Amino acid sequence: MRRGAVAAVLFASGGLLTLFTGCSPVYVLKAGWAEAKILNARRPMHEVAADSALDGRSRGKLTLVMEAREFAQRDLGLNVGDSYTTYAALDRDTLAMVLSAAHRDRIVSKTWWFPVVGHVPYKGFFDLDDAQK
Repeated sequence: MRRGAVAAVLFASGGLLTLFTGCSPVYVLKAGWAEAKILNARRPMHEVAADSALDGRSRGKLTLVMEAREFAQRDLGLNVGDSYTTYAALDRDTLAMVLSAAHRDRIVSKTWWFPVVGHVPYKGFFDLDDAQK
C-alpha cells in the first residue's frame, strides 16, 4: 500500500474514532437527516408567496418578510446576501427544540461535544419524542 493511501486510511479511521467516541453518532445522523430534509424542501420565497393555493395570512407574512429584507438592503444599506430568500413548509408547528441542562449537583451548564464545533451547552432536536427522551 502506498504511503498516501496509508495516511488517508489512518486519517479516516481517526476521524471515525473521534466521531463515534465523542458524541452520539445516532444523534448526529438524525439531526443531519432532519436538516437535509428541511433544506431540500426550500423554495424561493417569492414563488411561495405567489402560489394561489397559499392562504392570505401566510402570504401576508411572507410579503412582510420580503419587504423588510428589501428595506434593510435599500434604505439601511445592509448586505442581506441570500438571507430570507427561501421558505420551507413544515408538516408541524415547531422547527426545532433546543435544550440545555445543568449538572445535578451544581449550577454549571452541561456541555456536549461534537466534531467540528467542539463543546456546546445545548442540544437541538427536530423531533419532540427525541427531545423528551
